Amino acid sequence: MRFTKMQGAGNDYIYIDCFRTKPPLDPASLSRKLSDRHFGVGGDGLILICPSERADARMWLSDDDRRIMLALQSKFSFGQVTLKLKEYADSAAGRP
Repeated sequence: MRFTKMQGAGNDYIYIDCFRTKPPLDPASLSRKLSDRHFGVGGDGLILICPSERADARMWLSDDDRRIMLALQSKFSFGQVTLKLKEYADSAAGRP
């Protein structure tokens, strides 16, 4: 699995480009495993960047406490990301 880990302002997240790789079937479970700082990559959460039919990308991100996956639709601009929450899915039902 290819990923990128980025950090800033005291937070670090693991990013997976789902344009090039198939999205995980259970992103919440993968987030818990990868984010474990002792047995995984370590991080505050997981961000999946997936194709979207309505925007440039669909982003799934887990929060740092409960690993709940949030789906976001976004239009990207160079140098910034503007996000608008479009839907919410709990970890049991949420899949990219």
